[in-house]
Amino acid sequence: MRVLIATATQPKSKEGFTQLCEILRAEAINSGLSIEKGILWTPGPGCSNLAFELTGEDDESKEFINRITIALMPSKCTITRDELPEEDTWEM
Repeated sequence: MRVLIATATQPKSKEGFTQLCEILRAEAINSGLSIEKGILWTPGPGCSNLAFELTGEDDESKEFINRITIALMPSKCTITRDELPEEDTWEM
């Protein structure tokens, strides 16, 4: 599933974004999941948006998404159909 998290939080630098991508992928693997394609962090209207494609069991996926959403509070999560980049992309 393609996940979009709108949040008031964002990495302060491209290096911070790169580290966050590594953490997200490692935590996904620890949960028996996989982040496919690239992770996208991009500006949104009054917020920033984190998007990634997550594969794995539905229950584990929902739990993982909830943990990330809570960690980025204030934030809100939805499913998106938007295409994602092949490589991690920080557009801030």
